[in-house]
Order: sequence, then structure tokens, then C-alpha cells
Amino acid sequence: MSALATFVLLGGALSLRAPNVAPDVAQPAPEGAETLAARADSAARRQTEAGLRDAIALWDRAAALYLVAGRRADEGQMLHNVGRTLGNLGRPDSALLYFQRALDARRAAGDRRGEGATLGALGTAYQRLRRADSALSYYRQALVVQRETRDRPAEATTLANVGRLYEGLALPDSALRYYRQALPIQREAGNKQGEGRTLINLGTVYRVLGRLDSAVSYYRRALPIAREARDRPAEGSALANVGAFWADAGRPDSALAYYRAALPITQQVGDRSAEGATLANVGRSFQDLARPDSALSYYRLALALQHDVGDATGEGTTLNNVGAIYADLDQGDSALGYYGRALAVRRAAGDRRGEGRTLTNVGRLYVERRAAEQRDPARGVAYLDSAAAVYAGIRRHAGADANAISFAEDNRELFTVWTMAWLARGAELGAAASARGALAVAERGRAQALLDLRRGARRDDAMPNAGADLVAETDSLVAPLRRAGTAALSYLVTRDTLVRWLVLPDGAVEVSRVAVARDSLEALVARWRDDVEHARRRDPATAARLAGLLLPESLGARLAAGRDLVIVPNGALAVLPFGALPAGDAPLGARWAVHYAPSLATLVPTPRAERDADRPVVRAVSRERTRAPIADALVVGNPTMPPIPGGRLEPLPAAAREARWLGTYLGVQPLTGSAATESAVLARLPGAALVHFATHGYAFTADGRVRDSFVALAPDSANDGLLTVGEVLDDPALTLSADLVVLSACETGLGNLTQAEGTVGLARAFLAKGARSVLVSLWSVSDEATELLMRRFYGHWLGDADGPSKAEALRRAQGDVRRTPGFAHPRYWAAFQLVGGGN
Repeated sequence: MSALATFVLLGGALSLRAPNVAPDVAQPAPEGAETLAARADSAARRQTEAGLRDAIALWDRAAALYLVAGRRADEGQMLHNVGRTLGNLGRPDSALLYFQRALDARRAAGDRRGEGATLGALGTAYQRLRRADSALSYYRQALVVQRETRDRPAEATTLANVGRLYEGLALPDSALRYYRQALPIQREAGNKQGEGRTLINLGTVYRVLGRLDSAVSYYRRALPIAREARDRPAEGSALANVGAFWADAGRPDSALAYYRAALPITQQVGDRSAEGATLANVGRSFQDLARPDSALSYYRLALALQHDVGDATGEGTTLNNVGAIYADLDQGDSALGYYGRALAVRRAAGDRRGEGRTLTNVGRLYVERRAAEQRDPARGVAYLDSAAAVYAGIRRHAGADANAISFAEDNRELFTVWTMAWLARGAELGAAASARGALAVAERGRAQALLDLRRGARRDDAMPNAGADLVAETDSLVAPLRRAGTAALSYLVTRDTLVRWLVLPDGAVEVSRVAVARDSLEALVARWRDDVEHARRRDPATAARLAGLLLPESLGARLAAGRDLVIVPNGALAVLPFGALPAGDAPLGARWAVHYAPSLATLVPTPRAERDADRPVVRAVSRERTRAPIADALVVGNPTMPPIPGGRLEPLPAAAREARWLGTYLGVQPLTGSAATESAVLARLPGAALVHFATHGYAFTADGRVRDSFVALAPDSANDGLLTVGEVLDDPALTLSADLVVLSACETGLGNLTQAEGTVGLARAFLAKGARSVLVSLWSVSDEATELLMRRFYGHWLGDADGPSKAEALRRAQGDVRRTPGFAHPRYWAAFQLVGGGN
């Protein structure tokens, strides 16, 4: 990963003179002191290394003259300027000495504003020395003084510095909170320099969290502000960070152009730390362009500077990248040497994220060395296990759900390498243990943010530690399946391999691997799904190819017909209608009762679900008598449609008929038309055992819009009628007790498709809030086919004498639709998927 340039804003503008306070000794200015101070200010404004060093000497001489004259406030300002400049030049120890002297002088003068600025600067000096506790102590003292004196610009600077401190401690949620507090104050005060730098720091946090679009947006906003403020260091940083965006986006040529624009600025202003980071970034671009010799040349220049200025974080990154070059050159011993140095530096610097990346690289090297005799999967697994524990600690503080999703997506490769490492241990551990350990690792890499939402305040209790027994972990994962007599097919899609786990009802786990490129598999899925969705004549070869790739040959022999089968998809497989795949002489969904889960772990009851285990299940209520009334069902159909930006939603007469029929069947009054308001639905949603929405829905697929995905309801005075993913997730009082939520609308099973989290959309939101399962659609289905499928589904689930599971009821209903004239094509019966528990 490219090195990052972030800012610490050191307690006040560079050329500020002493604040207006009552002088402690009423004496005239000492002869020559004012002239020295003015010359120092002028030298500092040049923003060159030579100019800053001249300024230090001049301020120091002025301070001595002010002390002799008893002008302690002016003395404190001069000493503060020296300390700040020494800090910017990478000499925090020397800076501390001057700041302590400045603090004494300012307190003696009664200069409270100056005292607040120097307290903040002391915090920054300790921060640079990686003494976080001391830094936070001084920052907190500074905030008290700054708020007391209503020094809003200084308060904003301290808030931004606290944000930077938390960013360095791998606590991105806390960092974002403080940066966001600082930004409006800086704007209010007209502090363009501070505003630009805080925008850069916000972008850096979002980049660490994997939210690249948000990151580059902040960088681009910062660039013109830095230029307007003539803040050359910030301008260079903004350019370098836009380059880092292009590097992360896989465009090293574009990245190199921005880095080369930033490099002369860092050299001009004498910012040796930023210069070292930019040299390292140029090296990384050449590395990505497969020019290792050029990359190593720039890395060596960067390492010398980073070590000299004490940039341990940057030094660790550069050492790691040099190790990666030698790994690519198959010089494993040299790679391990650099990785070892990187690991030591990153740990000493407290760079947890960097530590995790280097541990991952070491683990990968032991697993993937080209010479078989040099591979050591067991040792590789140990390093990858440690890396995962580091990432789990960071994820704990990722903050909002969107950040947790992005962070997991950004680090998904670790779990792929770790999974393959476990599979490589078959000869060492035996096939069964290897398969189970690999499945546990794959599970740790998926749907973790969803699990965090479901666990709520107890999420930290479930964070994994290094060294856990992963084989036993799989035993816990498959226990719910074994109790229910359910089988599962779980997948992992890598760059060149498809991994398939078949979990049998007795808990046995079988694993198989198929060589297929991810791009080829995704193209097959897209082609076949498009044919099914649009009722085109299906290509038998495409369907057979997909079935051959996805379905183990032993499936039919190992799993009796009629069993429930959980599909745990990965990547593009999440939008594939598995039920329509050919499985022998019948579709898969005709042979087995198929339902889906984001991960096996989501089927394990959470502490909340265990506490609510005695809540009534809809099926159990209705078994005693066909069409038993369910008083706590919530049925919504064809509400008065709300306005939407750029268009309108048409009424759905068939949805109204569907809701009236279901209301009669269940013995409840459905909410339709103007009665189906968002407020009325939200009031009844928490207590409903069954929820059925027959209305419009829309799932946004873009990362930035997924929280706007909605179910359409009638607007009222309190709500706009669009019940969004964001509103469901963000309402702390909303907890569902529903056995089933049915989203009988178009494309409600779609959303932002991720590798680590699965489909992020409406179904996930309701599962996160406690629903046992959600019935959704993958594409727009005709009103007639949808109405027929819903009637048959409820008829089987609530009316069949054998009390089938939800998954089995859906299988029977899809069969009914398939056998209806005109509806035989999978377009009409395969769109609906049951996500979550199938019982």
C-alpha cells in the first residue's frame, strides 16, 4: 500500500505574534527584539528548510531579549514558534524543551490563549514521539483552556490533532468523530489552511477503511483550498493522496503523474517527511508497473529520509514493499529479511494495520513459495492467524456499518490466502481437518459486519483471537445444520479457483476445488442469469457448465431428495438463482428445498435470538388448524405511493389483491392505500411475527447509495414514505421479532455486491435487526406469477398438514408455478429467494 501523507496542525499559524494580554512587566520592547522577530517571521514565510532554520535562530535570540525585559508573553510566543518549527523539521525531542519553556513563560504572563496553544503543541510533540497517553493528556488540557477562552481556531486545531492521534492508533471511528468536529469550526473561523488539512485527513481515514470514492472526494475538495491558502505542504499532500487513490484503483501510471507533481513541492518546502513518503510512493508506482529496479532505487532514497526524520510508519511501509519486490523475484530469504525489519518497525510504531499487512505477506510467502521444498503451510497459517487477530482488533473500531463493510472488503484477500493455506495442509492434518479449518477461515472473512449488527453491544465478546481451534470452530458452525438435518453448499471464489464445501446433515464436511478464473465464472453467471431473467431461450451448454462448476458430483448421492439445502454464495454467485440450475433430470430447486445465507455463522443464534427462543414461530401457531388467525402479522399492500426524485411510482392493483387475500387468510386487517403509512408500519413492525410487504421496492447497487434502497409506503406528516436501509439500520429502538419478512416487490434481493459481506441491501437490513429470514426477489416478476407464488407459498407453509419448513414451502410453491401453463420458464418461479433460516 502507498504511504500516506497526513497532517498534524501545530497550535497556531506560523507567523502569529503574541496575543493581546496585559503585560506582566510594563516595560518597553527590548532593543532589537522586534526586529529579530520580524526577520524570523519573514524567513519562516519562505517555507523552505533553510528559511525555517534561520527563523529558529532569530526567534531564539528574540526570546532571550524578551526574557531580560520581563516580556514573558512575547518570550512565550517566540519559544512556541521555535518548538513548532523544530517539530515540523522532525525534531520532536528538541521541540518539547522549547514548548515546556514556552508554557512556563505564558503561564507566568497570564496568557491563557497562549497557554492553550502551547498545551496543544505539547500534545503534538508527544504524539510524534508515539507517547499517546501523554499526548491525549495535553490535548485535553488544551481543549479546556481553548473553550474557556473561546479560542475557536485553536480548538479546531486540537480537535484535528486528536483525530490524527486516534487515526494512528487504528481507531478510525474516533478519528472521524474528531475530524468532523474540527471541520465546521475551521470553516466558521475562515481557517483555510486548517480546513484543507482536515479534509485531507478525513480522506485518509476513508482510504484506510477502503472507501476510495469518499477518500478521493475529500482530497479533491482539499486541493483548491490548499492552493487558495497558499499552503504548499497541503497542496503537495493532496496531490500525493490523489495519486494514492489511483494506486489503490489499479492505475499506477496515473498515480505516478500525481506523485511527480507532489515531489518538488515537498522538496521546496523542506518537508523531509513528506518527501520521503512521496519518494516511497513513486517507488510503489514503479513496482506496480513491473519495474522493480526503478522501484528499489526510489525505495532506498525513501528509506534513508524516513529513518532520518523518524517516520516509522512510512519506514515500515517501505520496508514491507521492498520485501514484496524480493518475494515477486522469488528471492524468499531477502523478502523475509525485509519483512522482518518491517514488522519490527511497525510494531514499535504502533502501526497495527501495517503490522497486519506484513504478517499477511509473510504468511503468503510461506504458503506460495515457488519451490515446493521451501513451502511451509503450517508456519504460513500461524502468521495469517496473527494477521487476522490484528485486523479483528481494528475492525472493532471501524465505526459505522458502511465503514465496517469497506474495511472488510479491503482486507478480504487475507482470508483467501489463509483459506488456501489450510487446504494445503491436507497431507499434514488429514483431509477432514483441513477442510473444516479452511471452512472456518472462509467464514471469518464473510458477513462479519452483519454479525456485528446482530450482536449489538455484545459484538466485542465474539471477536476472535489468534490461536483458536478452527476445526472446533467449524463444529460450532455446522451444529445448527446438524440439529435441523440441513445440508449446505458454501463457496469461495478466488482469482483462479472455485472452492466448494459440502456440509452434510450429519455434520461431515467435504471440500473440492475447481480451476476456473474469476472473470470467466462471473461472465457465465451474468450470461445465464440474463437469459433466465428475460425469459430467453436458455443455452443448455451454459447451464450445464455452471452446474458442473458449482455442484459437486457427489451431491445427488450424498443428499436425499427433499432435504433443505443452504447455499452460502460468494461474490457474483449471490445473484445466481441456484434453484434453476440443472441437477440431473430436474432443476436443483425441484430436488431440494433451497435457501440462502450470507454465512453459516449467521444461522447460529445470537445471544438476543437465544433469549427470544421461546417467541412464537408462525408455522407452529398455524399447525393446529389450517388458516389459523395470526393477530400479530403485519400485511402491507399497494400503499398510496410516495413521491420519488426524478419519477413516480405506479399503483400496484395486484399487490392490493395479494394483501387483501393474505389478510383474510391470516385473520388480520391489511394496511393498504393511505392507511399504509410509514409511521403506521414502523409502529407495528417490532411486534410482528410475520411481515409482508406487497409494494414497490428499489435496491441501489452503488456503494454510496446502498443505504437509500427502499420499500415504498404511504407518506405522512412524520415520514416521507420511503423506508430505507439506512433508516432500518440506524433506528436504535427498532428490533424485529419476525419469523419471516416477505418483500414481495421487484429486485429486493439486489444491492451492493461485495466479496466479504455479500449483498448489502434490504434483506441484510432486516436480518441485522433480528428477522429470522427474508423472502426477496432477484428481478422483476409479473404480477400474476408473483401473486400465484405468494398464495401457494403461504398455503403450503401454513396449511399443509406436515408443517413444512419455509424453504420446503417455497420449493412446493415454485413447483406449482412451474407447472402452471405459461409459467414454466424459470423467470416466473426462480426469482424469489429465501435468505436466512429455512425452518
